Amino acid sequence: MHETAPLTSAGKQHLLRALIAVGVLFPVFFHLSGGIYRSPDTILYDSGGSVMDVPLPVALVVVFLGGVLLSGRYRDAAPALGLDLVMLAGMALTTTVTAADSGLETRKLVLLIQFLIPTAALVVGQLYGARDNALQLCAKAFLGVITAIVPVQMGVSLYREYIWHHLWLFTIYQHQQFVPVVFVGAYLFAAFVLFENRRFRPWVLMLAPIMGAYAAATYAVLALAFLVGGLAVLVFARSRTAAVSLCMILAVGCAAAFLHYDRGSTSFQAKYGTFLSTVPKAAADPGRDAVAPTESTGLAESRIPLNVRPRLADWALYTRGIAESPWTALFGHAKPFDRAISTSAHNYYLDLAYNFGLAALLPLLWLIAYTAALLWRARSTLVRDLPLLGLAVVVGFLVLVDNNFKVTFRQPYPGLFGFFLWGLLVSRLCASPRTG
Repeated sequence: MHETAPLTSAGKQHLLRALIAVGVLFPVFFHLSGGIYRSPDTILYDSGGSVMDVPLPVALVVVFLGGVLLSGRYRDAAPALGLDLVMLAGMALTTTVTAADSGLETRKLVLLIQFLIPTAALVVGQLYGARDNALQLCAKAFLGVITAIVPVQMGVSLYREYIWHHLWLFTIYQHQQFVPVVFVGAYLFAAFVLFENRRFRPWVLMLAPIMGAYAAATYAVLALAFLVGGLAVLVFARSRTAAVSLCMILAVGCAAAFLHYDRGSTSFQAKYGTFLSTVPKAAADPGRDAVAPTESTGLAESRIPLNVRPRLADWALYTRGIAESPWTALFGHAKPFDRAISTSAHNYYLDLAYNFGLAALLPLLWLIAYTAALLWRARSTLVRDLPLLGLAVVVGFLVLVDNNFKVTFRQPYPGLFGFFLWGLLVSRLCASPRTG
């Protein structure tokens, strides 16, 4: 009887890395109180700020186990480790200083954990990227997860007014807020990495209309812009028939979703509507920021999409709080805003600066500048290296665009995904030859 040869050390590491990539993206959530998150009847789940009730991604366990099990020298992840330690020190300092007068609030500790935990994926991403085949392996894993989830989700949503969140065995948490950008980012990364691979190109092309329909069906403006813009970069970088075909079939998918889903619904109007002459029909829609226009709404305000208006108010509110005094600018505030006033700044950097001050924000600004310097150093390599270019596009969008409209990196699932890819990018850029 033939016996299967045991996995070698290299084979185990290969399998481990594949599982880490799958785990980082797979949208399964659990509660600390026990059990997989399943909520078929609740569109917008509100934990009420309770840590025990917040749906946490399996990616959280995967990242922390991956950091322990991945082989490699931790000094190779020095930028990530340095950022984590300095950010921890800065946030601990500002929390201690602001708590000296008014005491330490539980909500402030919860926020500290929310901001710090996703940064652990930065270290794992750098360790993951230590091998030359890291991008290909990660892209294949991402493509597999997207293939397993998105077509099924679109299938169960076919006879509904909007994208559905419950997939029998588990429920996708924040399926219209943060998950669409994550899935689109994962698909774009896989498309860039595997586009020139003849075995995987048909797979990438096959998923294009499905991803177009998915991005449109989620009513996620940023996800749709991300998908279209990312593929435009791909076409520009590789102006070939297959790349143009990719965009054409993507457009078919988007158009199909726009025609299928209810364009008169509150959610659609809140995301895409600007000139609203009538009040959208009341529906059991998951549109968080849906606001019916009133007679007092001015023409200038009516030109602003409904989902942007609350963000403008939040940005102004948090900016005033940061600029309240040199003390609040440097150390932040002792108490977060009451949830009845604002749940977040709808801007990751404003949120971090308001609650923990510039002392906590500066390490992240340093990492952005460091990454930009690495990209400039490898600028000639990026032109020739399509996988590295795709990774840079995805990370750049998450860091510079998505985080300025949402608190993406404060949320465990998109935060772990984003920091993981950021660490992967830094690792591969450090390994790239310098531009001569």
